[in-house]
Amino acid sequence: PSIGMATNYPSTITVSGVTGQVGKVTATLNNLNHSYPHDLDVLLVGPGQSHVKALLMSHAAYGTTVSNAFVTFDDAAASPLPASGQITSGSWQPSDYDSLPFNTFSNPAPQGPYSTALADFNGVDPTGTWSLYILDDSGGDDGIVSNGWSVAVTSVTPVNQLADVGLLASTS
Repeated sequence: PSIGMATNYPSTITVSGVTGQVGKVTATLNNLNHSYPHDLDVLLVGPGQSHVKALLMSHAAYGTTVSNAFVTFDDAAASPLPASGQITSGSWQPSDYDSLPFNTFSNPAPQGPYSTALADFNGVDPTGTWSLYILDDSGGDDGIVSNGWSVAVTSVTPVNQLADVGLLASTS
């Protein structure tokens, strides 16, 4: 809509059959279109009782539009989305340019404050429902993520904390 919550709020993806814990997560908006993306707030929430939430995008790209962009959010990307200027397809760090202490998403989104670090998901169980909340916080323009979104999870198996190593120290 031109203001308010996205039609699917939240939009969800269920992850199953993954063993181990999150080692890295990225999220992609597939074919993002908006007549004024500066109005968008985008929040990713992890599965289950992890209570992990990361703000992917807030008040980026002042004064522009975005068309047919495939936008991947990745902590390891070279730079954040532009504060002003065009959003293009590619990998970007999560970006929050909101001047408020934290964004306010409508129920059922968890309340802030929100991190912008996808690394906060590291160590959680990736199985379950991942939720994406998109909110347009100013009227007069609209958009769509026409090919949905995706989440990519790289899992790791924790090393046994009981090491089978001995240490011998001596002094001369």
